Amino acid sequence: MTARPPAAVVFDLDQTLWDFTVLRDRAIDAVMERLAREVPDLNLPGGPVLEPSRIQDLYDELEAANPATRVPHSRIRREALTRAARQLGIEDPEVHDDLVDTYFSVRHGPAEPYDDVIPTLRTLKGAGTALAVLSNGNTRLHLIGLDGWWDAVVLAPEVGLAKPDPAIFELVADRLGVAEPSSLMSVGDNLVHDIEPARALGWRAVHLDREAATSSDDTINTLEVLPGLLGL
Repeated sequence: MTARPPAAVVFDLDQTLWDFTVLRDRAIDAVMERLAREVPDLNLPGGPVLEPSRIQDLYDELEAANPATRVPHSRIRREALTRAARQLGIEDPEVHDDLVDTYFSVRHGPAEPYDDVIPTLRTLKGAGTALAVLSNGNTRLHLIGLDGWWDAVVLAPEVGLAKPDPAIFELVADRLGVAEPSSLMSVGDNLVHDIEPARALGWRAVHLDREAATSSDDTINTLEVLPGLLGL
């Protein structure tokens, strides 16, 4: 890729360093179980219908209208769960609150990073590369075993900016103390959020596509190959 390794590598978080969907889906399943206590014939023949996918659809619809720069993810999730309950005729605020507590008790439970993450971070850190997280989400790093590695952590809900806004990339560069764009690299799973805006600023960028059959300078299917691409 280049004879000169970057001074800093900036990683996306969800679906790049860990599989966010695992805990999210478990949390939705827990919510469905809680709803079934209120509506015993939920999704049974002749009973009211609310598929688990609809709970996520409600969240996605609300998030599209309320970017992370304006509304915290937790508030959007609360509203989505409340709307789901109301679709079943549940208007009790205490039940709404319990659904939120049920969701987040699972969603913010312990999890693990992908297997290739810690070895890659160790190699990069050992080579003197600064490391950062830049995420539109609100994942708690210590709960997925990824605290302690970072020279900078920038989460959209905390700073009032969100990818792909170039300002949030400039913010993490400032926090890293790296002024030269070509000395920065972005690594993430989303072309629109992680790759294209970074390249537009003159950063280097590598798309992580874990479903890809092969890796190249521009797209990798595992973080294991990243140090080699950087000549480390």
